[in-house]
Amino acid sequence: KFLKGKILEVGCGIGNFTKSLLDFGDIYAIDIREDYVNRTKKLLRKTNAQVGIGDIEKGKYFFKDIKFDNIVCINVLEHIEEDSKAIKNMYEVLNKEGNLILLVPAHPFLFGEIDKSIGHFRRYSKNEIIINLRNQTSIPGIFSAVDVTDVPEKQIIIAAGEGSKALLSAFHY
Repeated sequence: KFLKGKILEVGCGIGNFTKSLLDFGDIYAIDIREDYVNRTKKLLRKTNAQVGIGDIEKGKYFFKDIKFDNIVCINVLEHIEEDSKAIKNMYEVLNKEGNLILLVPAHPFLFGEIDKSIGHFRRYSKNEIIINLRNQTSIPGIFSAVDVTDVPEKQIIIAAGEGSKALLSAFHY
């Protein structure tokens, strides 16, 4: 119900998730890597999706003067050194009544060499992003999926389920 209109995917990678957004609105997708942008463009060449270079941390994009109804940022924020700048820039291109769907890795105590090797700067705690049972944050219209289990062995399994739960909650908002 709510994932419609102009949708921006931040950090589209090679377009796997971008493809699943096509049924919900007008898709714009950005990534900082030109090779990923090219692969996503190739994957979506027969669609109306707009794909190009964009750096949410620096506030530089291939599009100009567009406000989005929804922004989807899945497993990207942890790769951005100055995440607060990125969030500020997301809000600047989000309509006043728009929604942000954000999925981030949880449990800072798990941050280690694997995270560093894949370009993570951090993990987030449930105190940083407060969510309710519908995966809505304390900010109206902002959805989040954070694994809040205290059992490290279950984190990966539950994170996948919670990510799906957040998106389903967003679709039924």
